[in-house]
Amino acid sequence: MKYRILLLLNLIGACESSNFKRNNDMDSFRSLGGGERFLNILFNADTSLDYRYLIVNSVQMEQEINGKSFKSDSKIDAQYEFSLCKKGADTNTFRVNYNDFSISMAIDGIQVSANAKTAKYSSNPSIRVFSAFLETDFVYDLDSTGRILSASGMDDLTKRMIELGKNDQEVVQQIESYVKGLAGESLMKNSVLKAFNFLPRTPIYEGFEWTTQEPSVWDANVTLPMKHRVVEITEDEVIAVLDSDIELKDLQTRIQGNLATSSLKGKGKGKVSISTESGLILEYNLEVKLKGETTVLGRTIPSKIVSKNTIKRVQG
Repeated sequence: MKYRILLLLNLIGACESSNFKRNNDMDSFRSLGGGERFLNILFNADTSLDYRYLIVNSVQMEQEINGKSFKSDSKIDAQYEFSLCKKGADTNTFRVNYNDFSISMAIDGIQVSANAKTAKYSSNPSIRVFSAFLETDFVYDLDSTGRILSASGMDDLTKRMIELGKNDQEVVQQIESYVKGLAGESLMKNSVLKAFNFLPRTPIYEGFEWTTQEPSVWDANVTLPMKHRVVEITEDEVIAVLDSDIELKDLQTRIQGNLATSSLKGKGKGKVSISTESGLILEYNLEVKLKGETTVLGRTIPSKIVSKNTIKRVQG
């Protein structure tokens, strides 16, 4: 069975504290011709602080074959801390440490659950590899706007997982889906790195709209077109709503090991708040519901995907 699990990052090393000039000053609000106010929110994390975030991601997939429903459910609960270090005049280093993680899954009625802190004691190599997430260092270099310049760690994660799996060939085959799926690249893009790059680098105002390609919860290679609209700006936060029609064509997944191609339509709805001081996400919630058809082994069957993505700052 191919599991999809959480990527845990345990980055070590301290960095010297340095102070950034506060750019996101509410005094920079100015009146436009129509009486609107706008603010340019810049990436402005404080290097003297450790920021802690809560992540809750879940995915439900369902296909119907010969009147029988095949379901898979995955849920991740995690907390991570990150700190930012000054590296150069215009470059900062982003360090992450996941300090709590659990995952629960149900695939065709078979229940699986794991906690990264106890996974290394499991006799099952498919469970034991989870502990690699606590042992892998991930480092990201960012420019002054929060854009990612370079990244390292994925290769080390894969190598450590193979070591923990004792080179079991079945487990090794699962590792690619671990790293590229719900637990790896997808998690980094839709939950961790999103905290730095959510708002556009242009002045915003109440009523301002923009569109992005949001990484899906279930696959780093699947992006969802999402429309955003600022509904309120206060002294402390910017609040925006997410509401978009979604259509995915030729989406490739696997059902019981067989390659499947899906065409799905639906909606994405959510809400986000961003700090006016740091430019970082305070809380983010997005629910995506999609329905359509999947072709597998020459047959077309009804399909459904429901995903939820929550990011919440709890410290810093």
